[in-house]
Amino acid sequence: MTWNAIDHSAVDRPEISRQAFGYPVVDNLNDIQARITDPTTGNPALGSRVSAVESGKVPTTRTVSTANGLQGGGDLSANRTISPVYGTAANTIAQGNDSRITITQDATKGNNALDTRVAALETRTGTERNSTAATALNNGAQVDVPFENSVRSSSDVTYASSIFTIVNAGVYAIESTVRMTAPAGTLELNLWVSTDGGSTWRRKSGWLGGLMGTVSTTIRLAAGNKVKVTALNTSGSNRTIETAAEETTHISLYRTGG
Repeated sequence: MTWNAIDHSAVDRPEISRQAFGYPVVDNLNDIQARITDPTTGNPALGSRVSAVESGKVPTTRTVSTANGLQGGGDLSANRTISPVYGTAANTIAQGNDSRITITQDATKGNNALDTRVAALETRTGTERNSTAATALNNGAQVDVPFENSVRSSSDVTYASSIFTIVNAGVYAIESTVRMTAPAGTLELNLWVSTDGGSTWRRKSGWLGGLMGTVSTTIRLAAGNKVKVTALNTSGSNRTIETAAEETTHISLYRTGG
């Protein structure tokens, strides 16, 4: 067996051995420090990461501005506070005790102004009437249907002699049903409106069919306008208007808007 001498010269020279294994050659500690801290001469990947992190930061020169009732702000070199500007002038904020805020609160009803409006809607029942008299409905004769019995009343409408007179102008929803007594026959029902105090009547809704019919309309009416319902029996024999039952011969007038 032959033993060859080992050349220790490369092992004894670290810079050569590091080069041999792919490490950069560093002569001294100052060189190492330069390579760590300077991304141009040190680790390029480290320099890139540092640059990326720095580029995502908000600069301290960036400012927060205020307007329209707010004050404060400033640049980001220190902590900043934004607060409201209270007052009565334009671009100021009203406080809870501001004298301009006049809506009062009620523990049981909440906003009083809103409660007043809701109550007004709830109590606006309109006018409802039905027929209680056995009005003759002779064959071929048209009659003004009487609605003698008041079920609900309102100050928006008055009633006299089968005619309703509008007191408060507005949009009205009107519905009426009339039934004549049996046996089977033909009933023509019409809803009329007069805008000249009753001299001229214009038909707004009509129905033709069997024993019971319904007419309805939604219409804007002025104060003084009049409303009535007529019935015409064409069954060939004399009849009467069925009474007493609200679901048969009745009328309702509701003011739904101003």
